[in-house]
Amino acid sequence: MLNKSNIFSFFTMHEANAIAAQRVLPYFKTSYLSPDLTDIRFDDLKMYKYLFRTKGSLFEKVVLISRVLKTKQITPVAVMYSDDESHKAQLETFKEESSKDGICIEEILKASDDNVLTSQAKKRATRAIVLLTNLRDGTSILNQTKHLSSQNQQTYLFIGVEDWIQNLDKDLISADQVTLFITERKVRTVPPFEKKIKKMSFQNKLGLPDVWFEEFYQWFHNCSLTPSQYSKPCTRYETVTDDMIAKLDQTSILNTIVGTNALTESIHNWRKTCNVDKPPAGCQLSTPEGRSRYWSQLNDVEFKTNKSLLKPEASLDFRFSKQVWSPGYLVQELQSSKQNTFQTVATFSNGVLKPSVPNFKTVTEEVLQTILFCPGCRCLNDQGNAESNIPGSSSFVGVTNLMLKELTIRNYFHYDDDDVRLFDWPLWAIILAVLTSIGIIFTVLLFFYLLIAYPIRGGTTSLGFLFLIGILGIYGVNFAFFAQASITVCAARRFTMAVVYVLCFACLCVKSVDNWRYRSNEIDNHDYRRLSSSLALGIVTLLIVLVQIILNIEWLLLVKPSSVTLYPTMSVRRGYPDTPIKLRHDYEWCTPADTYDTGMALSFIFVIILDVFAICFGSLLWDNEKNYYESRWIVVACLCSSSCFLVWMVVSTSSDAVFRDPAVAIGNFINATALLAVMPLRKAILLVKIKKEVEEEEKEKPYSTIYHNIDSNKVFSDYTGNNYSEKFA
Repeated sequence: MLNKSNIFSFFTMHEANAIAAQRVLPYFKTSYLSPDLTDIRFDDLKMYKYLFRTKGSLFEKVVLISRVLKTKQITPVAVMYSDDESHKAQLETFKEESSKDGICIEEILKASDDNVLTSQAKKRATRAIVLLTNLRDGTSILNQTKHLSSQNQQTYLFIGVEDWIQNLDKDLISADQVTLFITERKVRTVPPFEKKIKKMSFQNKLGLPDVWFEEFYQWFHNCSLTPSQYSKPCTRYETVTDDMIAKLDQTSILNTIVGTNALTESIHNWRKTCNVDKPPAGCQLSTPEGRSRYWSQLNDVEFKTNKSLLKPEASLDFRFSKQVWSPGYLVQELQSSKQNTFQTVATFSNGVLKPSVPNFKTVTEEVLQTILFCPGCRCLNDQGNAESNIPGSSSFVGVTNLMLKELTIRNYFHYDDDDVRLFDWPLWAIILAVLTSIGIIFTVLLFFYLLIAYPIRGGTTSLGFLFLIGILGIYGVNFAFFAQASITVCAARRFTMAVVYVLCFACLCVKSVDNWRYRSNEIDNHDYRRLSSSLALGIVTLLIVLVQIILNIEWLLLVKPSSVTLYPTMSVRRGYPDTPIKLRHDYEWCTPADTYDTGMALSFIFVIILDVFAICFGSLLWDNEKNYYESRWIVVACLCSSSCFLVWMVVSTSSDAVFRDPAVAIGNFINATALLAVMPLRKAILLVKIKKEVEEEEKEKPYSTIYHNIDSNKVFSDYTGNNYSEKFA
C-alpha cells in the first residue's frame, strides 16, 4: 500500500479512467494529469479542478472555426452535429463564439439524419456548413454532397473540427465540388523517442517490468505470448520498424512526454522550495495545504523544449492555460481530392490566428460559389428561434451566386470619367426629391392659406387640416426612400409610411360616414354638435390613426429594424478595414431582405380597409348634389390611391431590386399629389370662386339686401364640403 504522503500526482489515460479518478482524487485534493482528454466537458474547472491536460481541448478548435469564418468573412453558416454529449457541448461553444464574432447561424441540424443535406439543399439556404460530427456522420454528409453535386452542380464549403478526415474515403471528396477546411493539431515527432523504441526487443526490454513489457510487446507487434488475446504467436525476435512507428499517434507521444516532463518539473520545484532548513508552510503532502501547494506548483510549470529533439524542428513553450496545454492548431485546406492532400493555410496558437498563405483572407472563386444567394437567411438567437436578420445595423449576409449579381444592387450610383461618385443619392432620387420638395412647399402654402382665409372653424374643418398634414407626411416619408438603408432609415420607412396614409384615409372615411349620416338633413338643420362636433370628429380620426401606430410599434418590436449589405461576390461587413473590395453601388437592404418589401405592402392592410370603407359610403351618395358632390370626389380620391397602391406594391414585390425603392417613392409622390388636387386644392378653388360670386352680388344689390339674404355661414364652409349655400349646393 502506497503512502499518500509520497504521491505527488496521478497520470491517467483515456476518458473512463479520468472520470473514475475524478470520483476519488478531489476528496484528497490530489492532482492528476491526462495526455489524451479533449472533450469540452472537461473544461469545467469547478468539477475538474485537479485535472491537468496536455492535449488541447476541442473548445480551442471550435473557437478556431469561428475565427476562420470571421477572418474570411463567411456567413451565414449551417451547423450539423452528431447527437452525443461531446458534440452537443461543441455546438453550444460554437454558438457562443460565433455570436461574439458576428457569425450568423442560419440553421442547426442533426447529422444523424441520412437525408439532412438533401433536405437542406431544397431550401434557399447557405451551403457553408460547419461539421461537428464523428466519422460515421461526416461520411454520410459527404456522401450526400457527392450525390447532390452530381445532380445540381452545386458546390459546398465545409469546415470541421475532427481529425477523422484522414480516415475518410477520398472518393467521397471532390475538390471541384467541395471546399474543405479542417482544423488539425500541430504535430511534432520526437526522433530520440523513436530511436530508443526501435532498440526495444524481447531481449532488450529497456528496463520495463516484465508485466508491462509483455503487454506492450503483444499490442505493438499484434502477436501472442501464451496465454494471450492475440492469435498470432510471437517469435520473440520481432523488431520495431519505421512503418510501425508511423502508425503511432504522434500527438499522444508528444503530449505524454511533455506531460511527464511537467510532472517531473513540478516535483523538482516542490523539492527545491521545501528541502531547505526552514521549509515554508504547506510542505507536507499529507495535509490539504500541502496538496494545494503542489497544485499551484504544477499549474505554474514553465519550460521550453529543445528544438533539436523535435521534427520538424521547433521550440515549444510549455505553460498551462486554464490547466490545459496545447502546441496549437493548423487550418488545412483541401488541395487535391485525388491525392487527398491538404495545404496548411493558417496556424492558431494562444487564441491568435496567423495566416500561412498570402491570400488567406481573400475569398476565392471556389469559396464564393459555396454560399447560396439567400437574402432571407435568418439567424438563430440564443433561444434557438429564427430572427429576421443578423442583429445590428452592421450585419451582413454572404451572397455568391454570380447568376444573381444584379439582383443584389438596390440602387445605382453615378460616376464621372475619373471614377468619382457624383452624388450620394441615385439620380432618380435627386429628381424626385426636387418634385417632392415642391409638393411640400405647395402643401404648406395651401395649409396656411386655408388656415387664414377660411372663415369657418367648426364642423368637419379639423378633418381638412388633418388631411393636409397627412399629405405632408406622404411627401415627407419619401426622403426615407432616397437615403441608403440603415437601421434609422429602415425603422422610419416601416413606422411612418402606413401611419401617414392612415391619417389621410381616416379623414376621408370619417367624412364619408358623416355625409352619409346627414344625407337627408336640410343644410340649415345640420348642426354639428356632440359626436359631430369638430373636436369629436378629430378625436375619432386620431383614434383610428392610433390603431395603426400600435400595429407598427408591435412590428418594430417583433422584427427589429436593421440593414444588411448584400454584395454579389463576397460577404462584407461594414467596419472591416481589410475588406478587399470597394462597393460602387448601393447594396444596402432593409432586413429581412427577402420579405422586407412584402412586409411594407402588408403593413397597408388597415389603410386598404379604410379606403374600402370610404369608397363604400361615398358611393352611396354618388348622385348627391350637396356639397358640390363631395362624396363623389372622396370616391375618386380613394380610387386614385387604390391604383397607386396596386402599381407600387406589385413592382416592389415582384421586380428587380433597382426598381423597388423608385416604385414606392414615385407612388407616394403621385398619390400625395392626386389627393392634394382632388380634395384640398379643389376646395380652395371653390372658396375663391364663391368669394368672387359674392363680390359680384354685392355690386349688384344694396348692402341691406345682401346682408339679410346672404348668410356667410351658409356660403363659406370647411373645404371638406359641408354647409355651402343652397345656391352652390
